[in-house]
Amino acid sequence: MIKRCTIAVFCALMSAQAAQAGAWLRDPGRSFVSSSITATQAGDGSSSTYLEYGLNDRLTLGADVFFAFDRFGNQGGYGTLFLRLPLGSTDRPNKWAIDVGGGAAWLGGEVLPHLKTGLSWGRGYRLRQRAGWIAVDASVFWDLTYSRHVAKLDTTVGLALGDHVKAMMQVFYASVDGVGTTTYAPSLLIEPGRGTYSLQVGVEMPAGDYGDPSLKLGVWRRF
Repeated sequence: MIKRCTIAVFCALMSAQAAQAGAWLRDPGRSFVSSSITATQAGDGSSSTYLEYGLNDRLTLGADVFFAFDRFGNQGGYGTLFLRLPLGSTDRPNKWAIDVGGGAAWLGGEVLPHLKTGLSWGRGYRLRQRAGWIAVDASVFWDLTYSRHVAKLDTTVGLALGDHVKAMMQVFYASVDGVGTTTYAPSLLIEPGRGTYSLQVGVEMPAGDYGDPSLKLGVWRRF
């Protein structure tokens, strides 16, 4: 029972996707918040909230909260607080940063504290007259109860299609006990205002199982 519960908790960790990680730090006093929900026709779903706040030029505070449920009534999730620090100069085209933090995962009555370590790379690019960005985030969640871990590699490629619309393709890979899963997540970001917030509309599809994709709806806010 303990082993089965632990695997389920780590599957919840594995399936959670960060809204917008990356090597870019927030400007001092500036914040970013993203909230999203996903749902399938079969009755599985999740909600997530991701926050960043710039403490100073070289330090960003972040929080990542995820909750999931399935058609059988199982519920679980996790919450993580972390700090992001740049590696090297922040004015170079290639941005590098590290994340360190901790939190806890839960499923039913079991709570599993964990540590998080991460390494991120990102840079902007131009395709003809359109601006875009690439981000690669590698992270490991270290369970402190049963000495297990989840390794994740998230890749994001974005491109501005116009003044108020961006296309984004994300590929999420996660490995638990040597078993890996890949999820594809294309989406559109629509900015109806002056760029302070965006609406996200997309889908999430596990590789090899495209019959019941998750619809994803989210809001990104900068202030």
